[in-house]
Amino acid sequence: IKLVYQGVGMMEIRSFTKPKFRGKSYNKMLRILMVILLALLICEKYGIRDIYSQAINPISAYVLMNNFKVIYNITGLRCGKRYFNNNKLETRELVEKLYKKSDTVHIFVKLSKYNIKRAIELLNIMLSDGIDAIKC
Repeated sequence: IKLVYQGVGMMEIRSFTKPKFRGKSYNKMLRILMVILLALLICEKYGIRDIYSQAINPISAYVLMNNFKVIYNITGLRCGKRYFNNNKLETRELVEKLYKKSDTVHIFVKLSKYNIKRAIELLNIMLSDGIDAIKC
């Protein structure tokens, strides 16, 4: 896990999941915690307004796009199409289309009140004993 300050109000998250840890929701937990931690700890001090993820792994793109209000594109520019849809099938289909065009999807998550609240909700779900709980 690596956080890189990109200046102009943006923090980039870089991560790699080793094969033996895949399928345990660690990727999702990491992104949820980054939204919460950046909002609580450093967003005001450093003026961080966005989290940027250069999603090489389609799962990373899917997790962010299906759970938060995001802006995405395949060019890497800080603008693009807005996306907000919690329909898993529709999000999965969109992610598949994007990865047919490019091997990387660029995603920007604004540290908005909505996204922070959503991250806290998702964290509570992942820490429960339910089907969406993190797997240790």
